[in-house]
Amino acid sequence: MSEQELYLRDIGLLEESDCMVAEVTVLSIGVGYEVCRALGLGMPVLCIHSAGANVSAMVLGNPNMQGRVREYESPDELEQILYEFAGVLATETIKYCRAQYSIW
Repeated sequence: MSEQELYLRDIGLLEESDCMVAEVTVLSIGVGYEVCRALGLGMPVLCIHSAGANVSAMVLGNPNMQGRVREYESPDELEQILYEFAGVLATETIKYCRAQYSIW
């Protein structure tokens, strides 16, 4: 797969998504680019990282990421964080549907 094909595939998948969960324990310019792109699309984004990781200042310092970066110490804690994020998404979807379609 060429670099352009890879880019087009990844951005296409991102644009089809309803949200983004990014694992940012290991520094990655590509992941950072995708996070910023998702934020620019108005997409809910959650960045997760293991305890003690050297997370990019571009993620931690971004004012749009406040409350969207979470640290985990165990698989159980990570699972809880993901469930919480999914719960927030479900609540926001219900509110959106009520507002847009006057249901419930």
